[in-house]
Amino acid sequence: MADLPTHPDAGDNTTEAPESALTPRGPRGKALAGIALGVLLVVLMLVLHLAGVFGPGSH
Repeated sequence: MADLPTHPDAGDNTTEAPESALTPRGPRGKALAGIALGVLLVVLMLVLHLAGVFGPGSH
């Protein structure tokens, strides 16, 4: 007797991608924007500190 075809939702299909490959990742644009904003703030604080506008003795 021939084997009956399995149902696609049966879970014993070995050609499916692993669960980790199916989980969606967060958008890269938001991560890059956050990193760029952080770097921009650090550079701005550094420039203001070196110019004497921000930091110790600026009062």
